Amino acid sequence: TSLLPTTLSQLESDQEFQSLSKKIAAVGIEGMTKEERAKRRRALEDLGVPNFMQFVSDNCNEVEVKVLKGRQLFRKEPKILQLNIGLYCNQACTHCHVESSPLRKEE
Repeated sequence: TSLLPTTLSQLESDQEFQSLSKKIAAVGIEGMTKEERAKRRRALEDLGVPNFMQFVSDNCNEVEVKVLKGRQLFRKEPKILQLNIGLYCNQACTHCHVESSPLRKEE
């Protein structure tokens, strides 16, 4: 089972998180005060979302962690748009992130 629907529902109902998200969309992360960034971080922690650098430290090797520390990351333009329109697939790949297969009939 996926935690995504529950997490998204919690984010949608969290007024503080929604307020900060609107401000980020308007002014960007650089336009937020230190306290606003801290509130955003706390809201994510309350939902069980790990700190990015902690996640990196837990999941990457030492060299990768050193490279990332102190660097600002920027999002690139998307190059791929993937639409999952159902779980039925004529293949059953072990790496499939939605676990599609010929046996899955649900929508």
